[in-house]
Amino acid sequence: MFTFLGFYFTRRIVKPIHTLKEGTRRVSVGDLDYRISIHTGDEIEELATAFNDMAARIKEFYSGLEQKVSERTSDLERRNRELSALYAIVITLGKSLNLDVMLDEVLGKILSIFGLSMGAIHLWDSQERTLNLKAHRGLSDRSIDRLLEIKSGEGPIGRAVETGAPIFFADHAQFPKPSVPEGMKRETPSDREFRYVTALPLKSKGKTIGTLSLFDRRDDSFSDQDHALLLSVCSQIAVAAENARLYEETKKVDQLKSDFVSKVSHEFRTPLTSIKGFAEILLTSEETSKTLQESDRLTRLINDVLDLAKIESGRIEWHIQPVDLAEVLLSVSRSLLSVAQGKRLSLLTEVPPHLPRVNADRDQLIQVINNLLSNAIKFTPEGRITVSARTRGNEEVQVSISDTGIGISADELPRIFEKFHQVAPAGKGAPKGTGLGLAICQEIIQGLGGQIWCESAPREGSTFHFTLTVARETAPSSSGLAESQRRRSAR
Repeated sequence: MFTFLGFYFTRRIVKPIHTLKEGTRRVSVGDLDYRISIHTGDEIEELATAFNDMAARIKEFYSGLEQKVSERTSDLERRNRELSALYAIVITLGKSLNLDVMLDEVLGKILSIFGLSMGAIHLWDSQERTLNLKAHRGLSDRSIDRLLEIKSGEGPIGRAVETGAPIFFADHAQFPKPSVPEGMKRETPSDREFRYVTALPLKSKGKTIGTLSLFDRRDDSFSDQDHALLLSVCSQIAVAAENARLYEETKKVDQLKSDFVSKVSHEFRTPLTSIKGFAEILLTSEETSKTLQESDRLTRLINDVLDLAKIESGRIEWHIQPVDLAEVLLSVSRSLLSVAQGKRLSLLTEVPPHLPRVNADRDQLIQVINNLLSNAIKFTPEGRITVSARTRGNEEVQVSISDTGIGISADELPRIFEKFHQVAPAGKGAPKGTGLGLAICQEIIQGLGGQIWCESAPREGSTFHFTLTVARETAPSSSGLAESQRRRSAR
C-alpha cells in the first residue's frame, strides 16, 4: 500500500516537472507556439500558466521584431536601389557632352530602371515658346508626330512646364491631335498606345527647361518613393542638359572667333605684302628699315594666327609618316647656325647613333623645332644652345632644346603656352615675338600624340622638352648619322 501511494505521488509531482522541462526545451529552440497543459490544481499548474504567458509574450515580441527588421531591410534595399539608380544615371549623363546623345542614353537608362518601354524628353525653346522633342524611346510614329512640338499648358506635358510641378494623367485623350482625314476613324481607348502619363519638369536654377515624360498602360507604375527618385533624376538631367547646351554654345562662339580671326588675318596679309615690297625698294634710311622690321613682325603674327586657327578648327591636313628625326634636327640647326653665330652663341647638336624614326608630319615638326630654337637664340644674350635627343623606353623619343639665356620665372612658367602670352621682359631693345609660337608648338605636338613642357629658372636658362612616338617596323634613321653626333659651331 505504501509502495503504491509513493508511486502515485511521485508521478503526480515528477510528470508535470518533466512537462515543464520539455516546454522549456521546445521554446528554447524556437517553437514559440508550444504550450504546456498541466491541471494539477497546485503551484505547478500556476507555474505552467505563467510559462504559457511568457511564451506568448516572447512570440509577440519576436513577431514585432521580425516585422521591424523586415521593414528596415526593405527600407535599406529601397535606398540602395535608389542610390544605384542615381549612380547609373549620373554615370550615363557624364558619358557625353553631345546633348542629343546624352538625352537618348539617359532616357534608355531610366526606362530600364523602372521597367518601362516608352518615354520622351522635351526641351523648352524660350524663343518659340514651345517644347521640342529631343529624345524618345518605344513610341509609334503616330505618337511621335503628336509629341514633336507642344505648347506651354497643352496636355499633361505642357502643363508640367506651365506649372513647374509633376503631372500624372490617366488617359491621354487631351494630347494634341493631328487632323483626322475623312474616312479615318478616331482612336478608341483600346486602340491607344498608352493610357497613363507621368510628366515631370526638368528644373535648373529654379527655371523649368524641359520635361521627362513616361508612358504606360498601367496606373500603378510608380510608388511615392519612385516619384521622389524621379524628381532627383530630373534635377540631374536638367543640370547635365544645361552644361551640354553651354558647351555647344561655347564651341559655336569659339568657331566664330576662329573664323573671324582667319578672315581678318587674310584681309591684312595682302596689303602687308605690298607694304613690305615697297619698304624693301625704299630701304635707304633707318626709318624705312624699322618699317620693314615691323611689317615682318606683323606678317609673322598673321601667319601664326592663321596657323593656330587652322589647327584649332581641325582644318589642318596631317601627313603622318615615319620621319628621320636626327636628319630634321641637324637640318634645322644648320639653317639657324648663322643667326646664332651673329650673336656669338655656340650651337651644339647632340644626337645618339641609331636614333629611331618617329611618327610625325615632317613640315609641322620642322616648324616646332625652328620655333623653339629661334626662341632660344632670341632670349640668350650669351653662352650656348644645345639641341639633343634620346629614347625613352621603346615607345618614345624625347627632344630637348636648352639654352643659357634669361630664363623664366616660376610665376610665368605655367602660362607660357597660352595664346598671346609674352614672357620677354619689357623695356627698350627687349626681344619681341607674336606670343603664339609656343601655343602653336603645343597644338602640333599634341596633334602628333606627344607632350611638351619646359624647365626653367630666372638667369639660369630654359630647357624645352617634347616627345614623339617611335615609328614601328622602320629602320633607324641614317642620313650619315651612324657615328655619334656632336656638331658644334664655335662663337
